[in-house]
Amino acid sequence: MVPGMNSKSDRNDEQSPVMNDLNALGLSDEVVLALRDQGFVTAEYRHRGERRLGPYFRLHWREGRRQRSFYLGRDAERAERIKKALSHLQRPRQLAKNVDRMLREARRELRVAKQIVADGMSQRNKRLHGYTSRRKRPVGPAVDGNEEP
Repeated sequence: MVPGMNSKSDRNDEQSPVMNDLNALGLSDEVVLALRDQGFVTAEYRHRGERRLGPYFRLHWREGRRQRSFYLGRDAERAERIKKALSHLQRPRQLAKNVDRMLREARRELRVAKQIVADGMSQRNKRLHGYTSRRKRPVGPAVDGNEEP
């Protein structure tokens, strides 16, 4: 089992038919974790004189600052199944990235909307305190609570 996969659904996903091709490669748990973050399949060609040979499929990932690759062979169907397994493995991370992106956009739009509202409120002698409308305090000498009226 891959470290960090503790939930029952993660264990079931690891044994799913989609993941069988990836598991059959015999990669270490560390490599599978690296593939979860960043892994992809490429089709590469070789040239021998005038002839173009290939495609030869490779699985790529990063370990630290180094890029690693694993030869998958010439079987396009197998490469497609590995791509599907990678997509399945990377889906939670992709969803989290999409949620983060949408939150950033929503916060940016909220800042713009609050600025527009605040500009309109200042003309009415009001201000925003968080999301609450407040009256502006009158400008004048500070009132000391210790003095008697």
